[in-house]
Amino acid sequence: MTETTHHVFQLGMCRVDASDNSLSFAATASEPVQRVTLQPKFIEVLTYLAERYPRVVTREELITDIWEGNGYVGEKALTNAIWHLRQHLGKLSDEEAIETVRKTGYRLCIEPQFERVAEDPTEDLEQKVRNLGRGVSILLLSLALLVALIAHHWYTDSQHRPFGIERLTADGGSERFPAVSPDGRFLVYGGQQPGKKGSLFQLELHNPSASPKQLTSSETDELRAVWSLDGTALYFPSQTGKGCSIMRLTLKDGHLQPLTECSSATASIDLSPDGKTLAYIGEGPEDASTGIMFLDLTQEDAKPQRQSCDSDCAYRDRDFSFSPDGRYLAIARRFGDISEDIFLRSLSDGTERRLTQGIEDIRGLSWHDDGRRLVFSTEEAGNRDGFVLDTDTGEITPLHVDGLSYPRFIPDSDELVFYHYNNHRQMVTVPPFAEVAQAPFPMIYGNFSQRYVDYSAAANRLVFVSNESGYNEIWTSAPDGSRRQMHTELKRQAASPAWSHDGTRIAFVAADTNHEGNKLHVLDTRDNSIRVLASPYINHGRPEWSGDDSFLMASTLDGLTRFNFNNAEPAVFSPVQVRRMQVEGEWLYFTYADGPRGLWRMPWDKPAEPQQLLSSRQLTDGYVWTVTEDGVFYRAPNSASTLLSFYDFNSGESRAIINLPPNSISRQESMAWIPGSRELIMVSWSYPRRDVMLLRHPALQ
Repeated sequence: MTETTHHVFQLGMCRVDASDNSLSFAATASEPVQRVTLQPKFIEVLTYLAERYPRVVTREELITDIWEGNGYVGEKALTNAIWHLRQHLGKLSDEEAIETVRKTGYRLCIEPQFERVAEDPTEDLEQKVRNLGRGVSILLLSLALLVALIAHHWYTDSQHRPFGIERLTADGGSERFPAVSPDGRFLVYGGQQPGKKGSLFQLELHNPSASPKQLTSSETDELRAVWSLDGTALYFPSQTGKGCSIMRLTLKDGHLQPLTECSSATASIDLSPDGKTLAYIGEGPEDASTGIMFLDLTQEDAKPQRQSCDSDCAYRDRDFSFSPDGRYLAIARRFGDISEDIFLRSLSDGTERRLTQGIEDIRGLSWHDDGRRLVFSTEEAGNRDGFVLDTDTGEITPLHVDGLSYPRFIPDSDELVFYHYNNHRQMVTVPPFAEVAQAPFPMIYGNFSQRYVDYSAAANRLVFVSNESGYNEIWTSAPDGSRRQMHTELKRQAASPAWSHDGTRIAFVAADTNHEGNKLHVLDTRDNSIRVLASPYINHGRPEWSGDDSFLMASTLDGLTRFNFNNAEPAVFSPVQVRRMQVEGEWLYFTYADGPRGLWRMPWDKPAEPQQLLSSRQLTDGYVWTVTEDGVFYRAPNSASTLLSFYDFNSGESRAIINLPPNSISRQESMAWIPGSRELIMVSWSYPRRDVMLLRHPALQ
């Protein structure tokens, strides 16, 4: 007779083995057999869907049976599991391996084939007894060997400990960018409370009862540091109202020495293995953009030397790490605004090799002590995780550690520290002129994010980006968040949608197919067709429609550029570099990307000298504002809270209307005004709690 085992089954070219939580993909002409190990819960979800194929399984059923009804944990964990499964099973078919059935649950789209094993029914009782005796003997021998093996490993190999995550900080605020001293005794990190500046703190790792020691002033802003080779000093960027400086802090006496200028308190910084070169993200005297700078610490008056591209650059270097032998620099390089990858540069001859292709956002990288492997963190569709990259073979192994950010290896160890981050953006509504003040009210409930909101009065619908499908796609909804519809299935990041004034089309940017920049896309909501506009530029800023919808405008390397729909060559409309813009009536309102702060305007149909509407004292944010027929809603500067104000066109005066907790409104998002209901739509986020963690993982050993 035969018996079906639900521990092993086939999904197309993938063999799923629940006994060891593995997926094995069959060899192809270009790739050998690939085997990956997933978290047990991920395999449980996949097996559960396979056993019930082709039925739709509700989220409630999955949470009840796999997470024992723990909705608090299960809601988020299930979304995370589905996302990871889709990433791994995506190579099996052009269609989704797991389908989301709206408002219901999930369905497996590939028919599973369960393996069958043979069983001999003729085995007599005597043979069974003999088999049982042998089995008991083998079991006893196995147990003895297992005990000996465990004792051996416990005694001889204390470094190779099992997988585990240990919390190192829990201050209730935000602890970021951890780094451990060369002797492994101390942890330094940037600590910050809501609405306040960051400071560097030092914690003794092997003394659980020790309190963190504040190293820098509360009047300046410091968040990221690197240790000197002997562990007696720290190098870090420090920001004040007058600018940013790279500082050297001698720990013994607290002496501070400024070394050179930098770009921001969160700028990447690292020290070469020989301790002679300090590398950081900064700006040279003639540079218009940030880049990697090298400072020779052996010379008293050394000048920083720029390592990154310095003019007409198609990319920006954002993060980096020296290899343990000092021969290479691993660089996280951003193309445009929504695509980033890792490159390996030889410091001897400057040659480079690309190591990854198609990452949305990189959140830190660090070399393993073996000099071959890199650990890096990514943020894809709002979810953060860690990966191990073999720089020799190009193989990437997921760590499956939710929220892993900015990893840093402990010196001479295969353990690392990181900070945990998990925060979702959410559309909220608030009536700014209500007689009784009201707090922002969530519009869409669920364990996913919404971003980049815009409203069309003609269509009476909102457009936004949501990661509900596992990717950042374009969605629309009614003004109250109901009747949602997903319009794109690009399976790569889309961003910054903007309605045409007639309410029929949506312009947005999305990563190009090579993941080396972005392209302007136009979605026609009448038939859901998408057109990509011809452009010689690699990067395009947030698009906006002309007042008559006859062309698009977007900021490019050359300035504010006009894009036509007849494939004519784009033309530079104005040399200004724009961060965000909005056409209302005859005016184009905008904020500068690299210019004076405040809100400016000029006619949308012809270039002219910009006029300043709000001063730099009134408006410092580049994104958090929206123009109506009567005035401008905007986020006013206020370090202690989030203060929303309104500028009245008729009176020419501003007044405060809503005071919210600090950091409650995302500073990279716009707002939308709904005239009919007189409501303001914003993108809210809770102040993210970041705790420093220590990670032990088999993939790092």
